[in-house]
Amino acid sequence: MSGNQLPDAPPPVDRSQGAWPQEAPWAAPGGAAHAPRTAPAGATGGVGLVAPGLARTDPVSVAALVTGVLPAGPVAAVLGVLGIRRTGRGGRPGRPLAVVGLVLGLAWSVVAVAAGVSLLRGPALDGDVPEPVGMASAHLREGNCVRNLPAGGEVRRVSLVPCADPHTAQVVHVGALTREAARPEEAHADARLLCQDAAAATGTRGEDVEVVALVPASGTSPVVCLVEWPTPVQTDLVN
Repeated sequence: MSGNQLPDAPPPVDRSQGAWPQEAPWAAPGGAAHAPRTAPAGATGGVGLVAPGLARTDPVSVAALVTGVLPAGPVAAVLGVLGIRRTGRGGRPGRPLAVVGLVLGLAWSVVAVAAGVSLLRGPALDGDVPEPVGMASAHLREGNCVRNLPAGGEVRRVSLVPCADPHTAQVVHVGALTREAARPEEAHADARLLCQDAAAATGTRGEDVEVVALVPASGTSPVVCLVEWPTPVQTDLVN
């Protein structure tokens, strides 16, 4: 090597044939030639690509739909809200499942509340009844005719009869006290005044009847006002 020749310089090229031979890649000093780098298949900038069809459906949205069909009202509604939030803004797929689960959850919740209210109220029958039937005293309604009232104490259940049949009492009013009494004695006194006014409105003032007020153990309603005769009658004061 002469003093003017650069180290590792490429060999001279013979252009006498008019053709440029394929040049070999330059080699780094003391090393082998670098092969051109190629990106791995399915990679861009070092981040792997996922085919759109392989995206996983949001499991919370799936659970919302399943619990909505079962049904599990409140659970489905909560999962539906969570699923909608998780799949919002074009994120995870499954938003329609979450919406359906939410709708079913709300529907079942409404049905459950309505059934619970009906169960608490009981099989109340307004007015005259077509045939004898047992009834909890808390479910009495205005116009019901009662075969017999207990002599005293707590009244739990009574027997309703058609008002054309012999009976000793009739419900003339069902309402609520206007204030929360501090003591049971005060609640009974307020209920007595309420029922006396209701009985007087039926035109029984001066007759040989007794006004009976049934007061709940707690709260202000329902207060059941009855007119009671000393002997069985077939009178209908309300219907």
